[in-house]
Amino acid sequence: MSLSAHLSVIDCLMTDSKYSHENPFCLSFTYATHNPALLILKEKGYQLEIILDEEGDGSTFVATGPGRRFAANGGAELLGLVTVWEHFGIQWSQREPDLMNELIQENLEE
Repeated sequence: MSLSAHLSVIDCLMTDSKYSHENPFCLSFTYATHNPALLILKEKGYQLEIILDEEGDGSTFVATGPGRRFAANGGAELLGLVTVWEHFGIQWSQREPDLMNELIQENLEE
């Protein structure tokens, strides 16, 4: 495990001690999550590419499958988009129930 991935996991565990005891494993986004996510997408049959910005950094990750194309800033985000599509299909923008708003409200009430 790289140092950056290790520190990210520690940070994830340290954010709220009540959760670290209930869920001893915590994974958060790091550079190290790109490759595993891309491997999963490749196994699912998606064609992968990275569109580089002018500086030569990998700026946009793209996955193309039958009749669909997904773009994101990283491998894990790309896998998330594909998963949303695979789960909801054409109804991918489902807005009810509004869990995002519910989570924000719960946080504000604490």
